[in-house]
Amino acid sequence: MINKEAEIIGVSDHLATELPALLEFARNGKLRFPPEALRVIDLDGAQINAALDALQDSIDHVRTVIVPRV
Repeated sequence: MINKEAEIIGVSDHLATELPALLEFARNGKLRFPPEALRVIDLDGAQINAALDALQDSIDHVRTVIVPRV
């Protein structure tokens, strides 16, 4: 069987030692993003594929956060 493969690579511009402080900022509501700069989607194949297609096609340059729903 031959299938298409995809790889998602994340980039962080912070040191590992800075992550606890950043998480605390986010937890306390001190880390905010302009609404037009951040998109939140569900952990759903169709939504993720649409976000990846938009990125590949350079339709938008919005950061996407995938949130698993319980």
